[in-house]
Amino acid sequence: MPTFFWNAERTACTEVAEKHTTLSPTDGVRKNAGICPVPNVTMSFLPEHIEQRLREEVEHRGLVLLELKRRGERGTSVIEIIVDSESGVKLDDLTELSRWTSALFDEAEEAIPGRYKLEVTSAGLDRPLEHHWQYRKNVGRLLKLTFEDESGTRMTDLFQLNDVSDTALSVTPKAKRPKGPKGGEEPLSIPFDRVVRAVIEPQF
Repeated sequence: MPTFFWNAERTACTEVAEKHTTLSPTDGVRKNAGICPVPNVTMSFLPEHIEQRLREEVEHRGLVLLELKRRGERGTSVIEIIVDSESGVKLDDLTELSRWTSALFDEAEEAIPGRYKLEVTSAGLDRPLEHHWQYRKNVGRLLKLTFEDESGTRMTDLFQLNDVSDTALSVTPKAKRPKGPKGGEEPLSIPFDRVVRAVIEPQF
C-alpha cells in the first residue's frame, strides 16, 4: 500500500516549548504480545474539543485514526495524522481530510502554538499491524512475524498469511522447513497473544 501525504504550513503567534508526543488514539493497539484495547487518550498538544472533532470526522469518512503526533523542534515541527481503513485509503481521502483538518486547526490557531507542517498519511507497509481487520485485509500476503513459541522463545520469520480468526493467525512458513505429508510446508496457527510484531513484507 503506498503512503501518500498532503502538507499544509501554519503559523501561530505564541511560542511555547514543543512536546514530542506519540500516542495511538485507537480502540485497539499492540502491547507486547497480542492486541489489547486501550481507552481513548487525549493528545497533549491539541485542545480536547478539537481532537474530538478530528476523531469524529475521521470516523465519519470511514477511516480509522491510527496515530496523531507532533514531532520535531520548535518552529520546524510536523503534526502527523496517520489513518487506515479495511477497504484501503485513496489519495483523494487524504487530500480531502487534510484540507478539512487544516481548516479545523485554523479555528484553534492560538491553541496550537509554533510553526508547523501538517501531514495526513496512510499507514505504510513498514508500520506494524495493530488491528484484527488489518490482518484480515492482508490475507494472502507475506508477513514478517515476530512471535513467542510455546517455550517462550522469541522468533522472527517470514510467513504467508492464510487466514485470521478471533484468536489466532493461520500462516505458512516461507523459509525452508520440513515438508508436510503432501510435500508442502505445514501451516501453523499462532495465537494473537504470542504475536509481538507483524509487518507486511513488500512483494515485487
